[in-house]
Amino acid sequence: MAEDVEEVRRKTTMIQNRELTMDDYLAMLRRRGKVILIPALLAPLVGFLISYGFTAKYTSRSTILVEGQKVPDNMVQPVVSEELGARMALLQQQFLVRLICSRLWNGYIREERPGSERDHR
Repeated sequence: MAEDVEEVRRKTTMIQNRELTMDDYLAMLRRRGKVILIPALLAPLVGFLISYGFTAKYTSRSTILVEGQKVPDNMVQPVVSEELGARMALLQQQFLVRLICSRLWNGYIREERPGSERDHR
């Protein structure tokens, strides 16, 4: 009995210092085919399904840095005569006007395009 166990161990141990052939690689692939293919096929599918589960959310944020004049007044005369608060209010108004116009324009494009949601109402 002990001799049989010893013989099985000798046969099942890995042969070392041997160059692997293409047949060896194909045998490895056949043995581990399921372990390789199942995750390789399921992972993209699961990722695709998860991406449809979440709603698309896009956020844009910007910061405008308005600095005062750094060069002394006696060297360079200031070009801007407005106060900082007035300049900021003007920038805010320009931004809001553009935002409102772009929203109106996008709504106009959707109304004019055939097959849009508004045509079916």
